[in-house]
Amino acid sequence: MKKVSKWKILKTKTAFKNRWWDIVDETVLLPSGGTAHFFVNHNLGGVMVFPVTAKGEVLLVRQYKHGARRILLELPVGRIEKRDPSPLAAARRELREETGYEPRLMKFVRSFQIFSTSSTGKFWLYAALGCRLVGRPKNTPKEITEVIAMPLRDFGKLLAAGKLNSIVHVGGAYAALAFIKKL
Repeated sequence: MKKVSKWKILKTKTAFKNRWWDIVDETVLLPSGGTAHFFVNHNLGGVMVFPVTAKGEVLLVRQYKHGARRILLELPVGRIEKRDPSPLAAARRELREETGYEPRLMKFVRSFQIFSTSSTGKFWLYAALGCRLVGRPKNTPKEITEVIAMPLRDFGKLLAAGKLNSIVHVGGAYAALAFIKKL
């Protein structure tokens, strides 16, 4: 059995870059001695929030996602911006922007790779506990959210029924549920 090892990067050049994407064409040396090209997105990553109100309701956002061409039900999620001093600050900002809620307490659950084949970015998952409404979502022309509150006891059934369609959200939701059960 061959031992797994890191690949050596031989050449790097920018393929596309804007505010959200920094896609680099990397030529790598494979363990076999051959070479291959990989397009990798170098980014700051993102945050996902599992918000629970003081009443024990999970807050979800319903919004149109153009890539999927559908209206989806998701957890609050967003990119880490350069102006965010930390992933925690980004999580608080995203929760407030997408839902209008603020938490009494934020707990780090875990981090995980976004797309391990094509991105260096990570997601940081937080449980936001004791959330209370402090305003309206900060909708923009490109992001209009409808906030859905549902009892935490019913969330597992929604998840098992396939009502969350993004693998990132499904994985984050299961990790957050396991974390909350331990509290």
